[in-house]
Amino acid sequence: MSSASLDRRAYFRAYRKANLDSVRSHERKYKLTHKQQIKDRAAQYRDEHREELRVKGVTYYAKHREYQAAYRKQHRQRTREHDLKRNFGITLKQYEEMLSNQENMCAICRRPATQFRRGLHVDHDHTDGMVRGLLCTPCNIGLGGFRDNPDLLRIAIKYLSSRRGGHYEFEVRVL
Repeated sequence: MSSASLDRRAYFRAYRKANLDSVRSHERKYKLTHKQQIKDRAAQYRDEHREELRVKGVTYYAKHREYQAAYRKQHRQRTREHDLKRNFGITLKQYEEMLSNQENMCAICRRPATQFRRGLHVDHDHTDGMVRGLLCTPCNIGLGGFRDNPDLLRIAIKYLSSRRGGHYEFEVRVL
C-alpha cells in the first residue's frame, strides 16, 4: 500500500473518531434510504463468494465452539439475561416475576418447572412478538405443532373427544 493511501486511511479514521455521532447519524440515514441497494449488494457478494464464505464460517465456528461453550457455562446468568432480552425483550427479573405469578408451573399443564432440566420456555406470539407466558417443553412443542392456531386446536380437541374410548379396529392379514 502506498503512503498516500495510508495517510488517507489515517485521516478518515481520525475524522470518524472526532465526529462519531455525525458519522453514525449519516450512516443510519443512508441505510434507511438505500435498503434495497444494500440488500442487493450483499446478496451479490454472497453469490460470488459462496464457497469462500462457507469455508470461513466452518473454520471460525470450529475454532470458537469450545470457547463459546466455556464462556456460556462460566457466565450462565449473563448469557441467560442477554438471550431473554434479545429474543423476547424481557429481563431476567421479568422472567422470574412471570414464573412466580404462575406459581413456578407451566401455564398450560401446571407441572412444576423443577421437573424440566432447562426450566420453562418463554411462549410468545409469533406475529407481534408479545410474551404470553411460560410453558414446559411438551406444551411449547404442542402449541408450535399447531402453529399457534386456535382453530386447529379446537379441531384437535373435537377429534380427541370424539375418539375417546372408541378405537378403530384393523384386520391384520398375514401374507
